[in-house]
Amino acid sequence: MSNEQLIIGIDAGTSMTKAVAFSLNGSEVTKASRSTRLHTPDNWIEADMDFVWEDVSACLREIADTVRKQSLGVISAIGITATGDGTWMMDTHGLPTRAGIMWCDGRSQAYVNAWHEDGTARKAYGYCGTSVFPGTQAAQIRWLMDNDADALEKAAVVFHEKDWLLYKLTGTISTDATDQCLTNIDLKTATYDPELLSVFGVELQISKFPEIRPTSENAAPILETVAHALSLPAGIPVAAGPMDVSAHALGVGAIRARQASSVLGTAGLHQIIMDDTNISMDNMTGMTLCHCKPNSWIRLVAAMVATPNLDWVLDTTGVRDGKTVDYSRLERELKEIPPGSAGVIYQPYLAPGGERGPFVNTTAKAGFFGISQSHTKYHLIRAVYEGVAFSMRDCYEHMPIEPYEILLSGGGANSAFWSQMVCDIVGKRIVIPDGSEYGARGAAINAGVAAGIFESYESAVETTIKYTRKFEPNMTQHETYSRFYELYRNLYTAQVAIWKQRADILAE
Repeated sequence: MSNEQLIIGIDAGTSMTKAVAFSLNGSEVTKASRSTRLHTPDNWIEADMDFVWEDVSACLREIADTVRKQSLGVISAIGITATGDGTWMMDTHGLPTRAGIMWCDGRSQAYVNAWHEDGTARKAYGYCGTSVFPGTQAAQIRWLMDNDADALEKAAVVFHEKDWLLYKLTGTISTDATDQCLTNIDLKTATYDPELLSVFGVELQISKFPEIRPTSENAAPILETVAHALSLPAGIPVAAGPMDVSAHALGVGAIRARQASSVLGTAGLHQIIMDDTNISMDNMTGMTLCHCKPNSWIRLVAAMVATPNLDWVLDTTGVRDGKTVDYSRLERELKEIPPGSAGVIYQPYLAPGGERGPFVNTTAKAGFFGISQSHTKYHLIRAVYEGVAFSMRDCYEHMPIEPYEILLSGGGANSAFWSQMVCDIVGKRIVIPDGSEYGARGAAINAGVAAGIFESYESAVETTIKYTRKFEPNMTQHETYSRFYELYRNLYTAQVAIWKQRADILAE
């Protein structure tokens, strides 16, 4: 049997729960997954807390069995990350008082709308640097106070998904600043802020919030009964944190100030590491998060959708043949079209709920501008590639500091053509990290630091993360793209009133 040390990273996500065993050099050794079971009545999105534990348990047991049967190594630690925001509660006996409310749940929309209208949201932003939305825990607690007071009253603990999993694995009740930072704490001191909580009217719930520990110290030994039930080694450390956004940043190696990390996936997630909170009231969009590394913060600006724009245009133009696309052939065609798609601009606001980053507008819609009879479907497709990249540049231009490089992941990063286009449009070096399970790897790295396997986050990143490709910007192309980017910005600015007019007509 191999004596190689392995660390398991758990990533409990919105659509999938995964457990991945990593070697100490960051390689993915084996993994298991389960589809997340969500309950979605009306505008609610909930997860049965016991089902979540069942799925995590099943993944861990599968990993343990595989490691043992194939003599892959020795499991030395477990790390947990999970969806942030949301509201998870349990009573004094460790039993859920109701289903966990997910980050994407919409039940608190009326509270959020009122807070944005009466100035509450702006006042809160001055404390936490985060624009409240329905997934915000403070908004969900307010909803519970008015609509499910019994479940809230029975709750001895109000925390987050990864905190629930740490409790089930170790019996420990605690959290870390990466999860509590959005609307609960002072970003500088990482302690609960009664003044901020009072802005939302939830300050009386502060006694239910768990102890905040540094992310690298938010750990405890696995319970003996749990280790036995899941065929895991007795006494191994389990670390909870960071939450998924910070875990992904860590998992791609973004830990230094002015390093940026972007995901071109279902959403366009764009974040930059900062050595100060840099809260500005000029643009109240996005989030300011505590990173796992002490005295380090993340500024996150997220576009609603990224790669679904490409999926839509490939389906609509008939380029997708059944379920497959010959991307090599497609991108050879697209390369024949000059930057700017011969004057066709695409606005990538395809989500039903409009856009959230770098501006918030629930009526924003996708569209093409500048089409003439000389344009082909390939001009439209290239314009979509460019539109998603323009959105990414727009998000970074709304950041308080400028990145020196961007670590790119997600489905879009698989395309060298798109990666180079992003590089030229944003004008920054693009680096593609190896692997795919970045959230789980971030959780595993944190567990390695917590267990003393790695000396520090810096040494862990140096040991575990490799980069497969790098792209440098063509500044001549960048100058050309910048002119079209200005047109892109002017277009959506001019269309705000038109989007609203459209929505009003449809609502009649």
